[in-house]
Amino acid sequence: MVRFGIIGTGRISDWVLKGAEQDPRIKVTAVCSRSEQAAEAFVARGVKALVIACNTATSAAINALREQYPDLIVIGIEPALKVAADRYPNGHIGVMATPV
Repeated sequence: MVRFGIIGTGRISDWVLKGAEQDPRIKVTAVCSRSEQAAEAFVARGVKALVIACNTATSAAINALREQYPDLIVIGIEPALKVAADRYPNGHIGVMATPV
């Protein structure tokens, strides 16, 4: 059985949780909304992987979490802004984000 935690709130984390619950080999330890505090709690619970199911949390925390926990698998949702910036390098891009 693989134990992992989900960081994020909203539709993406709900989708990830529903998918994980359908696989009997996976045990979701918890779902939290604050990246740094959640990661510490998940590591203490013995998770082997961490899913950051939030664009904003991925942008704000994924590099630091990967650095802090090099033996932990940290999976993030690629921020849509990255794709938009690649497609429209000279254009204007609007951004809406969850407060961090």
